[in-house]
Amino acid sequence: MRDGYPLVELHRHLDGNVRVGTVFDLARQHGLDLPAWTVEGLRPHVQVMGREAGLMLFIAKFGLVRRVIADYDAVRRIVRENLEDAAGEGIDYIELRGIDLAHEYRIASEELGLSGAEIHRMQENVALEAAFLTPEERTELLAALGYPQSLH
Repeated sequence: MRDGYPLVELHRHLDGNVRVGTVFDLARQHGLDLPAWTVEGLRPHVQVMGREAGLMLFIAKFGLVRRVIADYDAVRRIVRENLEDAAGEGIDYIELRGIDLAHEYRIASEELGLSGAEIHRMQENVALEAAFLTPEERTELLAALGYPQSLH
């Protein structure tokens, strides 16, 4: 709560909010080559540290992050850590946006095991409400609320 109002985050991309230490751990676990072999050395390669010279340099930061999201356990860890971090930031309600594993890893979104029940179990240890929206669910929600197609 801030000034008596709940603090809400409506659009947190999971793959854009991965702890650097988690990227390091998962890369080592999956045998991926890293540009640096310490968390601090890895940080500038996976985290936006300031203004980037261009969009492609900004987007490039996500390359290694997406590669470490290689299995369901990695996804679950990243979801849990996002919930912990959001609670630590004082957020009362958060909507998590999905990792597009169907595209990146040819794994269907429904196979992730990230149902509402799973999110609920993960958030039992943190003090906030959370929702996980796949891109399809977001589109359906916006359509049901009467938003124009251009905003879906």
